[in-house]
Amino acid sequence: MDGVFKKKKLFFGITALVCGSFVIALSAFLAIVDTETKIETALGSVVAILIGCMFISFGVLSLRFNRGAFLQIGDDRLTAKYGINRSVDIPLEDIDLVWHGAGSLVIETKDKMRHEINGLINAYELCRYLRDKLECGPPDEDMPALKTRLKSAKARRRRYLLMGCAAFAFIFAAIFLTVMATGGRDLSDFSRRDWLIFIIFAALELLALVMAFRFASRSGKEMYEAQRLGAKLREKAMYNAPVLPGYAAAVYADADFRQRITVFNMPSMQSQYITVEEVTPDYGLSEPGIPEVFEDPDELEEVLKGYIKISMLPEEPVK
Repeated sequence: MDGVFKKKKLFFGITALVCGSFVIALSAFLAIVDTETKIETALGSVVAILIGCMFISFGVLSLRFNRGAFLQIGDDRLTAKYGINRSVDIPLEDIDLVWHGAGSLVIETKDKMRHEINGLINAYELCRYLRDKLECGPPDEDMPALKTRLKSAKARRRRYLLMGCAAFAFIFAAIFLTVMATGGRDLSDFSRRDWLIFIIFAALELLALVMAFRFASRSGKEMYEAQRLGAKLREKAMYNAPVLPGYAAAVYADADFRQRITVFNMPSMQSQYITVEEVTPDYGLSEPGIPEVFEDPDELEEVLKGYIKISMLPEEPVK
């Protein structure tokens, strides 16, 4: 099975390149023609050039992202090229966990390597195909341990997020404090004391900026950990919850392990019926709704097409 990637849109990348080049060219031109440049104007030109460089960098990365991307799932290997010069070529038996997001497929190997492939149109179908092909059983960890780890990951993510927001707030507060401490004077009118205050606050703002991005990165890692543990908990819930009473023939789950369908035989007739259960926020299963009866096997097969069989129940109807 092959991955289908969204068609690349070059508009944003080209626009970013043009805007960045224009800002740099304009700043350089003004710096050349203005022979009486004040320090404020020179500093503004430097900032404008840096912004132009950021636009150009964004444009280059945007144009290179998923260039020549592909994903192929063979009989025993998965190969892909994605992102910016990222690639993966692994045996299917090395895959430990797989789930999908909005247009993305996340693959985690047994050695804890993570591959997040974005820009996919058929991410759900790929996830379902991989789960069905791998025939994975329930995670080894027990539910209480997984829930404890999930709770800790969410708490750490909130903490890092708050620390990142505090760092960004300090940056804006430091600008205001610098203006107040220097009396709102222009840079060209700064005294030695003003320059000392300016340099100290500039260093603190740079440190706060670095820490803000550091906290944002850590928060992102904890969010990924929470998603990974949530996927394991949903899968565990599917296997742990007992099958409803009746002549159960098979149990199916969707690729995200958010919904479970149990197929029941009706011994007195040739028809079958299904019940649908969904994973609750506390990782149990909801009460099933009204059963849906199917007299045509082809119609039932069409409903189950997007699901994975996870049960060890007999495939033939129970007599």
